[in-house]
Amino acid sequence: MQSDSRKDINPQGTCKRTTYVRKYTIGEVAKLTDSKVRTVRYYDEIGLLKPAEVTSGRYRLYTAEEIWRLKLILTLRYLGLRVASALTLI
Repeated sequence: MQSDSRKDINPQGTCKRTTYVRKYTIGEVAKLTDSKVRTVRYYDEIGLLKPAEVTSGRYRLYTAEEIWRLKLILTLRYLGLRVASALTLI
């Protein structure tokens, strides 16, 4: 039996597949970036790193984009930049 490649396309001609974006909890982000949960929370408080989503239970969820941003912030801190300077760069 031959499969129909058009079955994934709806009548409007667009693909009906959805993209799944992985979201990480603050603890997972801290582990992935070798930092502390407290650090990630602090950066959220000062507006340097905002979560992609905050759930109804007030859990902060981050995507790969925010993790990349946190790694950049941590690298800038390692190089000696102050947090206030990082705010202007990012």
